[in-house]
Amino acid sequence: MIEDLRFKNRKSEIVNPNFTPDISKITGKTSMAHPYPQHKKPELLSPAGDMECFFAAVENGADAVYFGLKDFSARASADNFAIDDASKAIAYARKRSVKVYIAINTLIKTHELESVVDYLIALDELQPDALIIQDLGLLYLIQSQFPHFRLHASTQMTIHNLAGVRQLERMGFKRIVLSRELSIDEIKNISQNTSMEIEVFVHGALCYSYSGLCFFSSMMGGRSGNRGRCAQPCRMYYKSQPDEGGYLFSMKDLRTLSQIKALMTAGIHSFKIEGRMKSPEYVAVVTHTYRQAIDGKLKDEEAAIRLMNTVFSREAACSYLIKEKGQRNSKTADIGAVKPSDMINPSYPANIGSYAGEVIKSGKGYVTIRANAEIGVRDLLQVFENSSEEPALLHVKNIKVNGKRVFGIKAGDIAVVDTERQYKQGARIYLLSSQKVKETFAPKVPKKLETSKIPVDLEIEIRPDSIGIKGIIKHFSFSRDYPVKLEKGIHRTTDAENIKECFARLGETPFELAGIHGEISGELFVPLSVLNEIRRDYFQIFCEEWRKDRNFKSENIKKWVQEKFIEYSRSVSQLPGEGSNSISLSPFLEKGVTVHLHLNRPPSPFLPLSEGDRGRKLRDNECSPPLVGGVRGGGELLQKGEWGDSGGITDSVENKEGCALNNISEDRIRLSLKVDKLQYLNHIPLEKFYKIYIVLTDESIRNLTKKTESIPSLRDRPKSHYNVIAKEERLKQSPDYQAFHKKIASLPLAMTAKSELFNQPNSGGENLFSDETVNQLKSQNDIANSLSKIKDNVVFSLPAIMRDTGNGCMTYGYFKKVVQELISQGFRQFQISNLGALELFEDADVQLYADYPLYCLNPLSAMKLRELGFCRRTLSPEDGKENLERLFSPNSDVIVYQDTPLFTSETCIWANMKRSCLGKGRCGFNQVMLENEYGDRFLAIDENCKTVVINEMPLSITHLIPKLIESGQRDFRIDLCYKDYTPEIINDIFSAIHKKCKIKNSLVGNFERGLI
Repeated sequence: MIEDLRFKNRKSEIVNPNFTPDISKITGKTSMAHPYPQHKKPELLSPAGDMECFFAAVENGADAVYFGLKDFSARASADNFAIDDASKAIAYARKRSVKVYIAINTLIKTHELESVVDYLIALDELQPDALIIQDLGLLYLIQSQFPHFRLHASTQMTIHNLAGVRQLERMGFKRIVLSRELSIDEIKNISQNTSMEIEVFVHGALCYSYSGLCFFSSMMGGRSGNRGRCAQPCRMYYKSQPDEGGYLFSMKDLRTLSQIKALMTAGIHSFKIEGRMKSPEYVAVVTHTYRQAIDGKLKDEEAAIRLMNTVFSREAACSYLIKEKGQRNSKTADIGAVKPSDMINPSYPANIGSYAGEVIKSGKGYVTIRANAEIGVRDLLQVFENSSEEPALLHVKNIKVNGKRVFGIKAGDIAVVDTERQYKQGARIYLLSSQKVKETFAPKVPKKLETSKIPVDLEIEIRPDSIGIKGIIKHFSFSRDYPVKLEKGIHRTTDAENIKECFARLGETPFELAGIHGEISGELFVPLSVLNEIRRDYFQIFCEEWRKDRNFKSENIKKWVQEKFIEYSRSVSQLPGEGSNSISLSPFLEKGVTVHLHLNRPPSPFLPLSEGDRGRKLRDNECSPPLVGGVRGGGELLQKGEWGDSGGITDSVENKEGCALNNISEDRIRLSLKVDKLQYLNHIPLEKFYKIYIVLTDESIRNLTKKTESIPSLRDRPKSHYNVIAKEERLKQSPDYQAFHKKIASLPLAMTAKSELFNQPNSGGENLFSDETVNQLKSQNDIANSLSKIKDNVVFSLPAIMRDTGNGCMTYGYFKKVVQELISQGFRQFQISNLGALELFEDADVQLYADYPLYCLNPLSAMKLRELGFCRRTLSPEDGKENLERLFSPNSDVIVYQDTPLFTSETCIWANMKRSCLGKGRCGFNQVMLENEYGDRFLAIDENCKTVVINEMPLSITHLIPKLIESGQRDFRIDLCYKDYTPEIINDIFSAIHKKCKIKNSLVGNFERGLI
């Protein structure tokens, strides 16, 4: 299990040598010949993990700085900011016209909402320029109680298409941080078609998974990336074979310095630098470098890169933003999607540094080096030896050249450095930390910093017998009259300027004068001592009353939250589009009706599993038969179930000790099922399920749509897919074509999808006219007919990722046409996992279901989902029992069995392991088993040219169903997705549910330990 990340360098491959630059060459002020137009300049947004980093960002040219607070930040391991520090930072930034964005971009559990209210009350006074958020419940809270906050959508919301941007604009966001997987062309298309501000990462570390869709750290180690506590399992070492492996998920860092001009023409509002856990010198150097690039003043790009390598350096690339040359060429243009194969550095996952030289000789207490960069006393070096598992650190304490001690050496010098160990000749040396760079870019933190003041408007009325004062802060106001006896001034009178000058001196109070309006009756004179005394007394009382009002407001908002909890608990059945739990639509499983699958039922009309699926023979690249849950990778198999002629499942799981619980059929429960392969439905009594979620894959779409020619499964595919049509035309010339045509003439057009019939490798057409093929087509027809009879129970599930363009045909436009076709067939229920999918159903009479990536960890999130039109939601599989219990309702599903997708990535693991992509049309990759250094095993699966990684062992809490029922939950869901589920595996799963037993070789995730 993931407890700590101990990196091990298994190979000696290190990136090409770099040189530490002469800083003076980079920091010059000479402009480029053609600086970019001023109106085209994007905002430069820099990170800050602490106050030093904040000042480093501001001093080096950041237009805006983003940071998190001590809680609810997606970088919980950073020092982060206390409210007092945030106040000082905001005050300092305002004076320099620098904006401050505060990240509250984690998922929030129910019991944390009161703490969030306290933070929002405090931030309401500080008035940052924007809040960066992810949680839908937080959005609901802010828009209800703090509507003046400007909101930015975190990249954790996984917004990756134009529809998603438009949807969030309708929801009140002012800026979107786009997913880092998008290309510059996709970004340009989005920015040209929206008024929303678009923010894009231009530098820093990359996650292997889409942000917001990573469960690896959470499910395996209890530290949730969605909660800011990622343990970085993507930086660990994985074996694909006993003697093969590497850091197979360790993404290269993003560096777009060479592409700044192209990015500036894409309409991006803000260039974002990643690094809230990095050092002050990293923030300073990277901010300084990109500031110069944006301003057109970067003199030496290579020197700038070497300087950035000195403060932090993984191997870097332009990542998804810019397609590398050679990604597509004439040889690959006709074979479908081609994925980049250089996104991963499998050799070393951590900071390498800047290349600084090599070892010439090593003896007891010393090492002789040839420098390729400036090295000084107090620098930190990293030495890589060919045989070393991990690099050794070398602290430079003494340097000698020709026997004389020196403080530093330059490139080309040969010097002796004191050391406690010996190194091999030829070992390469990298500069991890340069004292000179630290001193050059050290931020100057003021010794005394003012906190941010709360602006107050004053109305002052001076009359002969009294002075009335009214102070106003937003919705709070306080008035007080001071009885005085004033006379007309003889030599002097009090005017508005005198009053303003006096009341502007608010000293140590938390207020500052924003504006003042004064009325003076006649030419009165007020002694300055009287005005000062009144000011001091008034603001002392004003401050007390303001604090009372603040506490009152806090209590009222918390009371509102509690009322919403009560409202949530009461609104358990009548959500938009969801009728009552009538038996005609979807009955509870009645008493005496077991969820166990029976044999005595009519034969199933669905596709049978092939003999290959029932007893799949091992291929050379497969490890062993499936475990429970279907992973090929060894381990003990449960006793196989027996299948009757009708396709039902007989009970073959022995009643183990500890599983003798009350029969689940005695409880009124509703069980739903989600599948990504239609043939699974052949072995399941559909009448026993409340909802049947069918994942819309390319295969299921072909089988379910009636009018193939109107569906973009052909029309919108890449050019390579038209090759199958050409093949069909050649087959028409064969003598057997007429005979074949007669056999299928009676079948609907959908059952003769060209892409299904003719794209058979090496078939040559000889197998296309068999009775087996025709029977398969008839079975596919039966699927569509059977599902059409139970439309009230069928919910079509859309994928979380639907790009506007990209590899393959499964684009947003493709799914839009598919949805329209399914609606035309009378299907009205759809499940979505991303807010961008809402636009697919504009003005459509449908019921929408929220899958778990539309996270619901608190009742306010549920209420926001209801406000958006969802009638049902699935609770997060990474949540813990204590929090889940507060969300139980008949409108919520709890997943009791699932192969949770730990990573969902655009980076093809196979292409990066082989350092080459042949293209989708030629790729035979299906899946590969991987193992980490703790012995945990994972299956990396090709999912339409994405990589989905699942655990060898599924998530299963089937044995805890009785406790869930006791807690009030009656709705459960089983997911059969990603793996190949044999009849025996399906039998094991449902037998476990029937007997309330724990499924062997399964995990409970965070259910019992709780979500951290």
